[in-house]
Amino acid sequence: MLLSLLIALNLPALAQPQVFAVLPAQDVDGRAIPNLDSRPVVVLVADRDHADAACEMGQKLAFELRGRREVVMLSVIDMSEIPPFLHEWATGQIRQKIRETEDSLKARFQVSGLAYSPPTALVVPDWSGRLVEALLKSGNREEYALLGKSAREVPFAQRRTLEREQRRLRSRAHLLIFDPDSRTVRHFVDPAELTLAQNHLSRMLQKPVANGQ
Repeated sequence: MLLSLLIALNLPALAQPQVFAVLPAQDVDGRAIPNLDSRPVVVLVADRDHADAACEMGQKLAFELRGRREVVMLSVIDMSEIPPFLHEWATGQIRQKIRETEDSLKARFQVSGLAYSPPTALVVPDWSGRLVEALLKSGNREEYALLGKSAREVPFAQRRTLEREQRRLRSRAHLLIFDPDSRTVRHFVDPAELTLAQNHLSRMLQKPVANGQ
């Protein structure tokens, strides 16, 4: 069904955009987001339903990438379904989750007898959904080009199919790895593909990431 829809839409070949051009100037804690174009970046993207899975993936990678200060881990939370009057409350919830995650990661380092040295971590809520769309379309999975299609651009009979596929594509725990040398983005989906992502990171960094404990 998805393949036939792609053919019906006659989508153009994907072009590599400026991946981080749509990022805000600061993360949710008010920390400045540095220029990421020349650094290896691991991007975690999830909606609220998949935030815990993405968080677990992020913690494993943060531990394995210990000491790799050149790597930036960016977490983007799809909050586009949250109404504006709840933004302040939701921001508080995100900050609380960040503190809990940091405490859990520190405990993991302590139990392993290691100094706390995770890579730089930034968290950005996406209230409009445009950042999530731009990031998911930037990777190597061609089906995510569907996210850029408006229902008004397709025949009426295909609109429900398009909207259903768009919701399905977004509603996952996504892991994107930006390679500053090749200027490419590899896209992995859900914890089942975490090992593939770790192997890709090892090759990209030209040095195996540390084994998790």
